[in-house]
Amino acid sequence: MNWGYGILEVDVAVDREENLLVIHDKNGFRQTQGQHLWRDVRFDELADGLKRYVWRKIENGQYTVEALETSFFVRSLDDYIAHTVAKYPGATLLLDCRDNDPIPTIRHLSNRPELFKKVIVQIYDFGFSSGYDFVRRIEASGAAPGWQNIHLVISPHPDGISKLPDIDENDPLNANATLTAVWQWANSFENLGLKIFGADVPQTGFHKHYDPFTRTVSHDHFPDERLNFQERLAVFYDWVLHQFAIEYKRRHPRRLLIAPASTYTVGVAGDLLRSAFHTGMLTALDPDDLRHRMFLDASLPQTVFECGADAAISDRPHDAVAYLSNGRRLKAPEGYRYPPNEVGDFGLPQFRREIGRKDQPHGCYPEPIAV
Repeated sequence: MNWGYGILEVDVAVDREENLLVIHDKNGFRQTQGQHLWRDVRFDELADGLKRYVWRKIENGQYTVEALETSFFVRSLDDYIAHTVAKYPGATLLLDCRDNDPIPTIRHLSNRPELFKKVIVQIYDFGFSSGYDFVRRIEASGAAPGWQNIHLVISPHPDGISKLPDIDENDPLNANATLTAVWQWANSFENLGLKIFGADVPQTGFHKHYDPFTRTVSHDHFPDERLNFQERLAVFYDWVLHQFAIEYKRRHPRRLLIAPASTYTVGVAGDLLRSAFHTGMLTALDPDDLRHRMFLDASLPQTVFECGADAAISDRPHDAVAYLSNGRRLKAPEGYRYPPNEVGDFGLPQFRREIGRKDQPHGCYPEPIAV
């Protein structure tokens, strides 16, 4: 089956009437094509869970209720799919569905089998405790028969790991127990015979600085005493997810292993902020602070590629998906610095290039993936 290697990521959300929308899941700049599809967001139209994703004014490190004009909202997922497929006939859309959003998304897609070879739905562990939970809720939603033919990307995520069954709450840094719980979650989808296209595994590259035996972060420039428990836990989860990614690729060499590249947020005054997933808190970002470098480094495609991923999904405009083909590892050229953009140049070495032909989606095309 020669498809699924010209992937574009699409952030899908659901409003209070369960209409399927496209809305960027983090604050940031977004350049769009097909402007007739896009419009400003009205808060009163959105479900409460969506409001945290809308670009808002920031005061004293917190969001305010006042929304800024934004250009990353599409009223209809169907319109977006039709527009994108017409513009990029060879593209496959990876529908990034957070929380419970895969339920109405798959129910809707189940009635459109002509899209089964055009879309992949992403499932997170913080939305579903297992594959069995996922299937039970899909079937209870009234999805049309044949929905099992929709391809899925599973995504173990730090937000959900701590909530997985079999995690030892009294020993949260137990590497074996945590890794086992992640595998049990992933295998619960496999055991049901669902069509798994691959896995999206968040990695920052800081796994290399974690010692699972001493449970410390060991790095000359990143002393463990500089980190609070939550930050040490983040590095620990990166170690666990890196081990999972290595073994996942060994078990499933023909599947796509994806790693998301994070991004930072820009305040209305032009100040840098880092945003925590699924919270309303924003923290001032100091590029010289080693703890904040953990967040900045997670945004580097270079770091993602060194982790062994096949593809990186980035929140940056024009970097929807950047592929690594034939197992190559890409690194930024020595001395290369990210070109200045709307948020300035902080001298962080990053890898970026225009990949693919100008008339194709951003992302080059490796050998077809057999699914």
